[in-house]
Amino acid sequence: MPELPEIINLPRGAKFYRTDMHIHSHPASHDVRDAGMTAAAIVKTALAQGLGVIAITDHNEISNVDAALRAADRTGLLVVPGVELSTPQGHLLAYLPTLDALQRFYGRLDIVDRAYIMFDGQVKVSGTVRDLVFDDTVADIYLGPTLTARLRERFSRERNEVATS
Repeated sequence: MPELPEIINLPRGAKFYRTDMHIHSHPASHDVRDAGMTAAAIVKTALAQGLGVIAITDHNEISNVDAALRAADRTGLLVVPGVELSTPQGHLLAYLPTLDALQRFYGRLDIVDRAYIMFDGQVKVSGTVRDLVFDDTVADIYLGPTLTARLRERFSRERNEVATS
């Protein structure tokens, strides 16, 4: 299968590809509970289903895009880098031409997605992800030390990257 620049430069006519441009993966999208929905498994399934183009568009997260690109390398499957952004007006799918472009775009965003922590079917705490991660009581009770450390490091790194760009 041709790469994206080759497709864009086709002189005339059209070639149609089976696509899925809105795929969520585990553990990047909060709504995906199936641990088998890894980037590599998604690529494998896409190939088995005869898809020619896919995009991993997780909610406010791009961590699995690189893994999907690597898994699809030399398979003939085109993976378009993307992300699904939560906005006050709804969800917005954003596609970029390269992983580098997606990472630069994503690095300039201030993700303030709302989070809800539930227990026994009841919302116990809500707020922005960033606020909840830096709330010591919420972090200790609901998130645990590993997830808390990972998220705090990520938000601190993103804040530093934006400040230096």
